[in-house]
Amino acid sequence: MKKEMTSADVAALVLELSSGENSIIDAKIGKIYQPAPEELRINIFVYDKGRDNFIIEAGKRAHLSEHIRPSPKIPQAFPMLLRKHIMGGRITYVKQYDFDRIIEIGLVRGGIDTILVAELFSPGNIVLLDSERKIILPMKPVTFKGRRIRSGEVYQYPEAQISPVDAEEQDIREAFALSDSDVVRTIASRFNLGGVLAEEVCARSGINKAEVAKDIGSDGIKAIISALKDMFSPLLSGTLNPCLVKKEVKGELQAFDVLPFELDIYRDYEKEFFPTFNAALDAFFGKMSAESVQEQVTAVKKEKVDIYARRLQKQQDAIKKFGKDSDKQTQIAEKVYAYYVEIEEVVGILKQARANGYSWADIKSILKKAKDTVPASKWISNIDSAAGNIVLDLEGTNATIDLRLTIPQNAQSYYDKAKKLNKKRDGALKAIEDTKLAMQKRERKYPIDGRSTQRNTGMSVSGGSCPRMVSL
Repeated sequence: MKKEMTSADVAALVLELSSGENSIIDAKIGKIYQPAPEELRINIFVYDKGRDNFIIEAGKRAHLSEHIRPSPKIPQAFPMLLRKHIMGGRITYVKQYDFDRIIEIGLVRGGIDTILVAELFSPGNIVLLDSERKIILPMKPVTFKGRRIRSGEVYQYPEAQISPVDAEEQDIREAFALSDSDVVRTIASRFNLGGVLAEEVCARSGINKAEVAKDIGSDGIKAIISALKDMFSPLLSGTLNPCLVKKEVKGELQAFDVLPFELDIYRDYEKEFFPTFNAALDAFFGKMSAESVQEQVTAVKKEKVDIYARRLQKQQDAIKKFGKDSDKQTQIAEKVYAYYVEIEEVVGILKQARANGYSWADIKSILKKAKDTVPASKWISNIDSAAGNIVLDLEGTNATIDLRLTIPQNAQSYYDKAKKLNKKRDGALKAIEDTKLAMQKRERKYPIDGRSTQRNTGMSVSGGSCPRMVSL
C-alpha cells in the first residue's frame, strides 16, 4: 500500500494546480485548521468554482479533498498564527522544487508576499517563509545536519538529488560509478524516484534491476535515459492518465497505488481511471484518511461500550459476592444462636481456667494433648489470646467468638455485618441500573448486543447438633 506521494506525483499535481481548468492560482485563502498533528487544511475560494479544501499532510500528501477530518474543538497555535499571516490572501503560484517532494505556494496579502512550503518527504514539515525566504513559522521547529527549520532562519532546501527529468548520460554514469548497490536501488535513491518508479525504469529499459550499478555500460545507461524520457513524457506533454491500481485482497478489489500515468509493471492489474490526478489522489489518500478516522472513532465507541460491559460485569460479580458474604454472615449468626448453650459452656470453661491461673499457653497445650480425650478440644479450632477470640467449628461453620461479649452480642455482630453487606449490594444494584441506562443511551446511537443480569438468590441455612462439652 502506497504511503506517500512520489516526486512524479508532486510534479503531476503541481501541473494541474498551476494551470488549466483545475488551477487554484488566484484562489483566496480562508480559514486554516490542523485536524491532525501532521495535517493542515486550508479553506480556499476558487474564482468561478467555489469553495474547496486544500490538504497538506507533512511527509505524505497534498491535494484538494472532499474527505475532511473533523475540525479540532480547540484551535492549535500553528494554524492560528498562519491565519494572521495569510488568511484573506491570494495564491500567486504553485510550483515544485527541483523535481523533489517539495511544493511551494506563493501568497500575497496586502502587498506582502509569503511562501508556504510543504515538505512531503519524511519526516515532513510545513513552513511559512517571507519574501526573503526567512522562516516566519514552521509547523515543527527542527534541526538537522546542515538544516535549521526555525523562525528567523533562512530556509534551506535538503541536499539535492539528480533530477530524473533532466538527467544526462554523464549524471547517470557518475551516480552509478559511486554506487555500492544494484541498479534499482541506485535509481530509486539517487534520482529521487522511489521503488516503484525505479522498477518501471528497469522494466522499460530492459536492464536487470539486480545488476550491480557499477557494472552498467554505456548501452545500459542510454537505455535507462530513454526509459526515463519515455516514462515522464506524459508529465512533459501534460497528457496525464490518472488511475488507481487495484488487486484482490480477501476476495475484494482494493486500491494499493495511485498514479498520474500508467506503468508497464502494472499492466495486468485492475485500474480505476479519473479525470484529474487530484481526484485520484483524493480517492486514494483522502478516502484512506477518512477511513482511518472512522476506524479510530469506531475503536473509541467500542472501547466505551467495552468499558460499560466491563463495569456491568464487575457490578454483577460484586452483587453475587455481597449476597454470598451476607448469607454467610447470617448463617454464622444463626449457628451461634443454635449452639448458644454449647458455646456459653465452652466460654465458661475457658474463663474458669483463666481464673484458676492457667495461662493461654497452658490452655492451648492442654487442649492439644487432650485432642482425643477432651471433647471440647475438637471444636475449638483456634485461640487468639491477643485479640481475645476463639474460633469454634460448629459442624463445618467457623464462628469467631469474642470472649469479651455475650453470646447474643456475638451473634448480633454477624447480623450487623450481613446488614452492611446488604447495603453494599443495594448500592451495587443501583449502580447497575445507572450502567444499564448509560448503555441504553449508547445503544440508541451505536447498537450493541444486550446483556442480561441475574441476582444471587442466597444460600440455605442448615442446622444440626453438637456433642456437649465437658470441663477441663
